[in-house]
Amino acid sequence: GRQMVTVDTTIMARENRSQLNELQTDFNARQELAQDQGKELAKLFDTTMLSVALKGALSAAPADPSFGTGGYNGAFGAGHDITLGTVGDEDDPDLLYKGIESAIISMQEKDIDTEEAVIFVRPSQYATLLNHDKLVDKDFSTGNGDFASGTFSSVFGAMVQMTNRMPNQGASLLSGAQNSNFYDISSAEAKNVALILHPDSLLVGETIPVSS
Repeated sequence: GRQMVTVDTTIMARENRSQLNELQTDFNARQELAQDQGKELAKLFDTTMLSVALKGALSAAPADPSFGTGGYNGAFGAGHDITLGTVGDEDDPDLLYKGIESAIISMQEKDIDTEEAVIFVRPSQYATLLNHDKLVDKDFSTGNGDFASGTFSSVFGAMVQMTNRMPNQGASLLSGAQNSNFYDISSAEAKNVALILHPDSLLVGETIPVSS
């Protein structure tokens, strides 16, 4: 059936260009402002999507009185949270790989298609995984990466994406009383070093596209 999605926060970007028009001589002010605002909006979008995905990964299965505690008759399960043993394990190639591998296996055992999933990691963890021999050694992985160029493509069959948009602790511009500060990131949530996301994990809607 149909479901209704309510927008609790609207994002707007605007500039007053009356004085800029008078000073404009050798550059296109409208273009520069539009590009800068576009970059900031894109960064906010990326960070927000990863923040929501992180909260989902740390959530328990939703309960519905009609079906008991099974999470809507098993249609929606809990997230898959793998905790490394000690601080600093995220900098060990073998231990970090093992943690990601465990998370993917946990998803596969729940009949989740991980071949379409993407593993998001911070640049530091990407560099850590790059030092895992089996990911770039041609004896173990054919065409998966090259250490000299600082690139590799997948871990346990899931694509890896390096990003500096991973959520950090702090308040979000989108948080407020209307959403109970949902988008804020706690210190515990900010400890996340890798996030595995399936394309169907999030519902994203757009009401009015960005224009200039």
